[in-house]
Amino acid sequence: MDTWNQMRSWELVLPPSRPSQQHLDWFEEQLSDLQRDAPVAVLGSTPELRDLLARLGFTSVYILEKNLDFLEKMNRLRTWTNAETIEEGDWMQTLPSFVRIQ
Repeated sequence: MDTWNQMRSWELVLPPSRPSQQHLDWFEEQLSDLQRDAPVAVLGSTPELRDLLARLGFTSVYILEKNLDFLEKMNRLRTWTNAETIEEGDWMQTLPSFVRIQ
């Protein structure tokens, strides 16, 4: 069991473990020039980041998560819905398969 599996109340999690509105504004600014069909990934299940991508209309969203129980808990906190591809595993193992050399 990892630390996130012990999480009982996401509302009590504070930045930097949970994004603040300032963080979300920064992410939105960084994402503003990307094409909405560009692949984007969230390292973990953070509902605020996933909702931001859905609200902005991204259509190729990947969630890299090693704890599917935690993912299910975070799914219940979302306010937006969208299609996502879930990649189960530790980021250190799963992320390299998504990195493209430009």
